[in-house]
Parts: sequence; structure tokens; C-alpha cells
Amino acid sequence: MAIIPENFSFSRKGLPIIALIGFVGALLYIIFGVPDRTVIQPSELPAHPSGALADDARVAGTGIVEPSSEVIDIGTALAGLVTDVRVKPGDLVEKGAPLFIVDDRAARARLQEARAAINEAQQAIAEAQSVHAGRGCICPAAAVEPQAGTGRASMMRAFWPLFLFAIAVVAAGLQLDRQSRISPDWSGLVPPPFRSFSQSQITADALPQGTPAQAVHEAERLVRLRPMEAAHLRMLAQAQFVANQEGVGVQTLQIAGRLGWRDMATQHAMLRLALAAGDDAEATRRLAAIWALSDDRAEIAPIATAVLTRKTAQVEFVRLLKVEPRWRAKIIREAPLILPPHLAQAISPDQ
Repeated sequence: MAIIPENFSFSRKGLPIIALIGFVGALLYIIFGVPDRTVIQPSELPAHPSGALADDARVAGTGIVEPSSEVIDIGTALAGLVTDVRVKPGDLVEKGAPLFIVDDRAARARLQEARAAINEAQQAIAEAQSVHAGRGCICPAAAVEPQAGTGRASMMRAFWPLFLFAIAVVAAGLQLDRQSRISPDWSGLVPPPFRSFSQSQITADALPQGTPAQAVHEAERLVRLRPMEAAHLRMLAQAQFVANQEGVGVQTLQIAGRLGWRDMATQHAMLRLALAAGDDAEATRRLAAIWALSDDRAEIAPIATAVLTRKTAQVEFVRLLKVEPRWRAKIIREAPLILPPHLAQAISPDQ
């Protein structure tokens, strides 16, 4: 029994599951990673007057009670954690008596590091002297592994929720773009950075509904995303014609015709332009492409008749059939069934 079903679609089911897991993981990390800020009551209340003073008139104030000898500040040359206090308030102390003990583990560690550095320096001096004398060997110094700082750990803890959230956003955007192929109405909901399939629908909507400038903008963006699609170039040419950019539109349509001869709409548009310009060579090439792609004889008959009426087009079409043998069999077989007898005879290879 397979773990993953055969009809499992990663794009439609796998990506949403990954996005949901990433989002839930980031949300749980944010919720349970917040430090505890619970307010607790103090262990003992501050001092307050009692007895007769509790009800009598009084003046309250804050201050420090100082002895006649003034307050004497006590400190140490090295900072550290106090581990033991040897006196209590009110005790009389003599000169030299210990008052408290400071944790000296950090100081001892630094002292050991300093001694190790001195030893390494002494070894380096000895090695240099032995090399200079030509009789010594150089021994490698001990490697000191750097200790990872707490700042890096804090950065990693903050990075992972953001990373998971970014993965969830990207997966959701890509899935929404793919879903727009099935539901075109969703195309406008796809954020611009994730538009691919949805851009085709947005461009198609902008052609009849938007302004000419907007149609050209959306079509240019579509071509930048997927430049090798003849249908996209055709839509750009259509938008350029709407925006009165006929010269650029013709060039774009010619590029689309060369890149995608299997795109019927592009071939039909190129054929109309070639007939209007009187370009028999281009018209016969587009006719041959349409004839090779289409099985609808009723569609081909009027187009072929319009193109092959001219003598120059007939000569160019015969030459094209000799150059492109992959189209010749189908066209020669169907020509007597589609064209008038004189035109079918004119393009016959026996002529």
C-alpha cells in the first residue's frame, strides 16, 4: 500500500498543507515564546506605623539615616556575584575582617587564559629562536574554539518564526496563482510578485475593459514573465493596435508568428496583415501553417481561395511545398476537395 495516493496533487494539496503547517508553527512559536510577565504580590508589605502613631497626625517622608561617622561606601576592585555575606547590620568589624565573599570563578578563568597566553608566547619565542639557530622544529599552537555568543542564539530564535511565516506567504501566493487557471475570477486577488498564470487572465480582461495604456502595460508585463509564448505576444500586439501603435504592433505580431506557428489566432492575424500589405510570400507561409494545423475544411476553403487567387502567391505556395515536405502530403490530398479545380491544378506538384 502506497503512503501517498496515486492521484495526490502536490500543487493543489501539498502546497496548501505545507503553507498551513508553516503558518501554524509560526503562530504557536509566537504565542508560547512570549516571556512570562505575570505580576505577583510582594512577599512582605512595607513598614507602617502602629499603635498610637497609627491615628495621630504625622508627617511622612523618605530619607537615609546616616551615622555620625557618615556613610562609608564599600566596594571591590573586581565586579562579581556575592556568594556569602559575613556580617549583618549593627555588627562591629575590625580592620581586615572579611565582610563578604565575591565569586572569583570568572577571575580565575581569566587568570588561566592569561597564563596560557603567556605560555604560548614563550613557546613562540623559543620556536623562533630555535629556527633562527637552525636546529628546532615548529610545533602547532593549540586551537582555541570561539564561544558562540548569546546574541547569535537570540537572532536565530527570532529568525525562525519569520522564516516560517515567509514560506507560508510564498506558498499561499503560488497556490492562489495556480488556482486562477481554474477560477479566472481569482486572478485579481493574486499579489503582483506571484502572478504568472493569473497575468494572462488580467491581460485578457484589460484588452476590452481597460484603457489602451493599461492594456499595453499588462500585456508587456505578461511578455516579460513568459516571453516565449506566442499567445502572449499576440495579446501584446493587440494591445498596441488598440493604443494606436500600429508599427510596433506589426513587429510584435511578426515575432509571435515566427515563435508560435501552432498558435492559430496568431497565424490568422498575420495572414490578414499580409493580405492587406500585398505580401504574397508571407501570406502563403501563414496559409500553409493554418492548413497544416486545422482539420476544418470549411474554414480553410475561403482563406486558401483568397490567398491563391494571385499568380505570384501560387508560385510561392508551390515553392513552399517543395521546401516543407511535412505539409505537402496533407495539402495536396485535400486541395481538390477544398479549392476550385483551377486553383488545385495550379498548386499541384506536377505543374
